[in-house]
Amino acid sequence: AVEVPVWLYVNEAPDLKLTVPITGHIDILQVRGNYLYILDFKPDAKHETKAKHQLFLYARALAARTKVPLSRIRAAYFDDKDYFEVVPGP
Repeated sequence: AVEVPVWLYVNEAPDLKLTVPITGHIDILQVRGNYLYILDFKPDAKHETKAKHQLFLYARALAARTKVPLSRIRAAYFDDKDYFEVVPGP
């Protein structure tokens, strides 16, 4: 799926100490093996500094919406040259 909307309410993640809900759109959501992959295009991915944090929040929001455990979610950001995979949860 592409451009998948996600949101996370303050009460769904008290450990994050959010003061307002967060929202976003996952560029690509892919099922690969037994995992859900959140894929996010970032121009000049090699120099990206905030992608891991954003992907973690997307993973938390996706887990809250779907009830898929965070341990079954993977994430990556990429551009036309590089691909960086991260594990957003335990």
